[in-house]
Amino acid sequence: APSSAAEALRPCLPVADAQGVSPLGAAMLVGLPQSMGWSLEDFVESNVEDEALAMTAVQVLGAEYDEDGVNENFCTLIQGSICVLGRATAKMALQFRDLTGTSIVLGSGMGQIDCHLGGIPGTCSSRAACIRHTGGGFYLCSLSDQDVVTLNGQIMSTGMEWIALE
Repeated sequence: APSSAAEALRPCLPVADAQGVSPLGAAMLVGLPQSMGWSLEDFVESNVEDEALAMTAVQVLGAEYDEDGVNENFCTLIQGSICVLGRATAKMALQFRDLTGTSIVLGSGMGQIDCHLGGIPGTCSSRAACIRHTGGGFYLCSLSDQDVVTLNGQIMSTGMEWIALE
């Protein structure tokens, strides 16, 4: 449940536990653990040519994508027609803490970010991707070629068409 009336009006609403949540009139966005059939090592190997850089990337991203990492615990309801996904900068997080007395919650919004993705600083910009809802479903597009935005393991770029989420 939202902690305030303003939070209820945000395009994304973080969910502490997806069990038993029925997203009527909304879509649930969840982080997928590697146990769902994908491999961080394989993804990095297929997208990073330099072997030393690939090893570093796997080590750094392990906290994000390993079992019980940030990605596996991510869950939010998208309840608006447009949702900008990104990571709050250190300055944004500090401003949020100054205003509210708490840390920004994973999956919540602040400023121009509708859905804070969290994770390791520097791995995602504040405007990485966008999900929009039309009468025909939900669609994803990349907003920045500086970010690695993927759908079903395929990297998206800013010049691509909106891709339907299924």
